Amino acid sequence: MKTEKFDAVELCKIANQRGIIETIHAVFGSTINVSIPVGKDTINADLLELSLSVRAYNGLRRSGIFTIGDLLEALQQNALPCIRNLGRKSISEIKTKMLDYCYCRLSERERIDFFTGLLNLN
Repeated sequence: MKTEKFDAVELCKIANQRGIIETIHAVFGSTINVSIPVGKDTINADLLELSLSVRAYNGLRRSGIFTIGDLLEALQQNALPCIRNLGRKSISEIKTKMLDYCYCRLSERERIDFFTGLLNLN
């Protein structure tokens, strides 16, 4: 898949069928910066909502990250690599689950806007 072949609506349809993570990897590759809108209800949600591995969950909790809002702040500050017992694999898992969780909470219009932004930036 290449980005020239798709518009935001088509990418949204593919993501709804295959999943957001698989779609982004297939179209943009594995190293892409993503910004996704997050509502207040999502910000206040507990980390349990992400269904993280025990290692990732415990590492975040020990470092004082209890909500998705706390995690968003840590991601923006690039603080995850500094957290004890969080290696590359755990950080990748956290970012992947976070993207999937937030994408699933977007409306159809917000999903199209999300892909429009990705296409414009990449």
